[in-house]
Amino acid sequence: MARRQLALMVLVQILALSVWFSASAVLTALRCEWGLDRQGGIWLTAAVQIGFAVGVVVSAALTWPTGSSRNGCWPPPRCWGRPAPR
Repeated sequence: MARRQLALMVLVQILALSVWFSASAVLTALRCEWGLDRQGGIWLTAAVQIGFAVGVVVSAALTWPTGSSRNGCWPPPRCWGRPAPR
């Protein structure tokens, strides 16, 4: 069971990162089609990376294991460093 879960996590990670890498791979074509200069391409790449980082933080905040109001540990920054409830 643990091997199956690990394999699934690896597959999901690869699929998620493929979106990130594909945006970089087609950057030249997007620059031509959208009429972006070099700086516009840089901003587009940065926006994709920032979007992934913000998405990870929001996802972690919404699924924080100690984030329930019954243990008084919300918002998540107050919970950092505390063990998860049993």
